[in-house]
Amino acid sequence: MLSGVINVYTLGVVWTQIRDSQSAWLASIPKANVAQATLTFDATAVTSLDGAGIAFLIGVEEAQIKVGAKSELQGLNSRYQPLLHEFDPISNLFPVPAEKPKRSFFVSTGMAAQNLINDWGVITFAGHLSSDLLWSLRNITKVRGGDFVNAAVEAGIAALPIVGLVAFLIGVILSFQAAIGMKQFGAVSFVGPLAALGIVRERAH
Repeated sequence: MLSGVINVYTLGVVWTQIRDSQSAWLASIPKANVAQATLTFDATAVTSLDGAGIAFLIGVEEAQIKVGAKSELQGLNSRYQPLLHEFDPISNLFPVPAEKPKRSFFVSTGMAAQNLINDWGVITFAGHLSSDLLWSLRNITKVRGGDFVNAAVEAGIAALPIVGLVAFLIGVILSFQAAIGMKQFGAVSFVGPLAALGIVRERAH
């Protein structure tokens, strides 16, 4: 029986326990009787359900279907039914992995050459950097330390204001765009981590 608030916080403690109990129960059923095995959830007392709760129910149902058993959900409030039915049939969420065709020697060689061409700029940069570092170690007295420090300051500390401003603006845009879509799935709490990840990846590029 499910009751109360079913969300990412309340499921964090019991999700694994329930799935482990389900797996143990299914394993204990003789194969001849698996088709008659039905796992029933009574959701009459559920007061709140978010995207994590929907994912939990789908995961439980998928585990039942995978072994040929059945799953039933009873008493779920009608306001959550549209969200649940958006994922029907759930078989579309768990497609059978397709085997990748084996590539011939010529295809593999061509792809490796293409990857090398795509990464040539990075390879060239790494080569120039290594060459310059080696030269500076051999000619340490000729290295202009003042210019090096100035360049490091301009690219580091002096760049923090503009980098912070751009990161703030990107975060605002990502948050506004993501919140609209994620609200439909009850996943507004993930807007912050999404924006942070987007900013970090944007700055990394």
